[in-house]
Amino acid sequence: VVDSVFVRESRAGLWFVQDQRLQVEHLPLMIGRLQAETEPQMRGAIATGVAQLFIDADPRWHAAWAELAATDPSSQVRSIFIAELRRAPLSAAGPGLRGALAHADPVTRRDAAAIMGRHLEPRTFVDDLIPALSDSDPIVRSTVVRALGHAGDPKAADAIRAAVLADDKLAGEAERALSRLQ
Repeated sequence: VVDSVFVRESRAGLWFVQDQRLQVEHLPLMIGRLQAETEPQMRGAIATGVAQLFIDADPRWHAAWAELAATDPSSQVRSIFIAELRRAPLSAAGPGLRGALAHADPVTRRDAAAIMGRHLEPRTFVDDLIPALSDSDPIVRSTVVRALGHAGDPKAADAIRAAVLADDKLAGEAERALSRLQ
């Protein structure tokens, strides 16, 4: 099954796996196939199939999921796994999102911050997001402000105000975030 999964193309031109034959027991083989694949579009497609299987997997696979979200060499694959961590239990989401927030790639850090703010338990990530307000990338900083607003924890208010003093381009996003914290 794993060697012959059905790969489809979305209207946006992205490849994805949509195969009803895949079951949770195929997860180790799919991860192996993902790691062996070198073609970027196919890696992205396989990552979608792996992500679908993770949703139904038992907790022993959460460590692999978190690792892929934070360390996969492909930004597209990291993005797929980061997005799926939004619904994951904290045992998987915490390590994966924290690792991704520390990644060298600003797009990965931005994706991680956005999902931290939209996670089912966003307040858990406030202490991780506050230091990221000083990220070197302005888009990451803006995303962190937004995520802190979504988290809804009033303890982030002072950090957001301080971030605006250091970067006045954050003012609009900070205003929206602070209004959510009141």
